[in-house]
Amino acid sequence: MSALPDPGSSTAELVDAASAADGAAVSDEASPEARLPRVLLIDDDPQLIGCLAGRDDLRCELVTAMTPPQIERALRGPGSFAVILCNHDVRGIDGLALLARVRAERPESVRMLLTACQDPRIPAQGLAGAGIFRFLPKPIGARELRRELAAGLVEHARRKREAERNGQFQFMSKVLSGFAERLDHQLVWQLRRIHHLIEYSNSLRSLGSLEELAQLSVRTSHELLPGRKFEIEIQPPERARVDLVRGEAGEHIGEAAFVQPLETSEGRVGELRVSLAPGEQLSAEDRAIVEALAGYAALAAWNVVRRRQRDLSQHAAITALALLAERRDDETGRHVDRVSSYCRLVAEGLRADGKHVETITDAFVDDLVRSAPLHDIGKVGIPDSILLKPGKLTSDEWEVMKTHTTIGADTLRRVAASSEFDNDFLRLGIEIAASHHEKWNGTGYPAGLAGEAIPLSARIVALADCYDALTTKRPYKQAWTHAAALQYVVEHAGTQFDPAVIAAFAARADQADAIRQRLADEPTA
Repeated sequence: MSALPDPGSSTAELVDAASAADGAAVSDEASPEARLPRVLLIDDDPQLIGCLAGRDDLRCELVTAMTPPQIERALRGPGSFAVILCNHDVRGIDGLALLARVRAERPESVRMLLTACQDPRIPAQGLAGAGIFRFLPKPIGARELRRELAAGLVEHARRKREAERNGQFQFMSKVLSGFAERLDHQLVWQLRRIHHLIEYSNSLRSLGSLEELAQLSVRTSHELLPGRKFEIEIQPPERARVDLVRGEAGEHIGEAAFVQPLETSEGRVGELRVSLAPGEQLSAEDRAIVEALAGYAALAAWNVVRRRQRDLSQHAAITALALLAERRDDETGRHVDRVSSYCRLVAEGLRADGKHVETITDAFVDDLVRSAPLHDIGKVGIPDSILLKPGKLTSDEWEVMKTHTTIGADTLRRVAASSEFDNDFLRLGIEIAASHHEKWNGTGYPAGLAGEAIPLSARIVALADCYDALTTKRPYKQAWTHAAALQYVVEHAGTQFDPAVIAAFAARADQADAIRQRLADEPTA
């Protein structure tokens, strides 16, 4: 159960917490108002209404009801309310009784009561009969009212999350209970089915992509209902910006099909199709299996999409911090673009040359390219007096400068320890930040690593960073030519650089030069 924000938090912070807890994914195309939680205020006090109406910081849609007919229309109308805030007495209507009715008819709504009554029995009655979340005194200040309303929105988001989790557990329990009723007829086969379904449910937790989900879903479907063809299409809502994913398994037995939608609380995310023989209908038992598989696939698909959106956001935030570190010492954002491109060239070259083929997978290359910009992220911890010093550093200042490697690695370790973020991306980021100044002969820093003890990712970035530094104009030097920089790195193979990395780079020197010219800070000849 999530804790409520500190009562001293601002209204905006509280509402931000509610939005984050709801997991709302905002896109450029969709209208923000369409996804705002709705709040029903039942009161005829114009001053109170004025405290909430038109307040953008609340980030909710406010509906007001001041008369009995208006109240009935609001409660019987379409759509749900995240929070219902009701006065104790509204033109003769008992607020406690009304909220007790709301509890029965709209249990998802968070109920709050405004009252000027000092009777100590009111809270007990409200909790017992109406399940009231908060009792608010009248009169109440505008700021306090908005803060309490924001707390109600946070509580609604928490309850919604909890309800979704409970629904998932209840769904699984219902399916398994249905299986158990038939165990006396098909004990062995049913146990196998339960085993497959549980394995499927457990496997969903470790999925990294929608493609993996699609293949796992159709494979499990075929194991549970052999002799049929299963097809799945996964297409989250447009605002998720995820391409259509398909999967299939089994043998085609006819044109007819049973189609089970993949439904979530956020909407439909695809469908699972089961081929049928001419005139055939799925049995109730088989249909329950398909419904269970589709239900879990839908939840897993949306979790993958949310994880992807979160990872992209966190990656953007960390990369922005890395760019900030680069710009502090007069480098441009194109430096990290070039370093990432050189890293891809070298990594794919090593693999093509038969080097480190088990390590350099497509995923490794992608993670290397994404994490390479983090190599100097630790510079954010170096004082300007040292980082921006135009002259030569003293020995003491140089020792401080060298700590940017450990500062960067420690910073990324803390990020990895405090979140569920992409572990491979951060693992390479930590390796690179810590070791990109190590040298092949062991004379580098901070740990004096040598040879294969230096992580492969850091050995690649060391070359890419050095080549770019040599061929780029800096305040204290002119840019070297491509030929001169290439000669330097080749001459330092086996001392400063990994010989295999230099060989892969040298064999593709023309491609490296093309990258240098294409991403140059200034036009090149």
